[in-house]
Amino acid sequence: MIEKILYHYKNPKNKGKIDDADIVIKEAIPSCGDLVIFYYKIKGYRITDVKFEGFGCITTIALADIISELLRNKSISFIKNIDQKFIEEILGGKLPREKEHSIALILNSLRKLIKNYERNFGKIN
Repeated sequence: MIEKILYHYKNPKNKGKIDDADIVIKEAIPSCGDLVIFYYKIKGYRITDVKFEGFGCITTIALADIISELLRNKSISFIKNIDQKFIEEILGGKLPREKEHSIALILNSLRKLIKNYERNFGKIN
């Protein structure tokens, strides 16, 4: 798990900005200073591209990259299945309690994405 986190932190494939993004989601945890901004391109019910800009701890940046990679070419409804257990399975284990805020940040941003999508594009199944 640690190797996967370090790899994505050091080699983020999805770091950057999409200037003409359809949806932009900003999520922060002020108590620790973590901030992630996700940029989504949407076509129909699919996420065709996703990038992020992130500031904060290694775990948060790595998770933003991992989730960005996972969501590309997935349907918006796929996001409803993502929870803490799902993320822990992707990582290959549970994070230490002091790093669980990184998962909370990602999950909060995904809930905002669903709400934003439904507000702008219509209800998802």
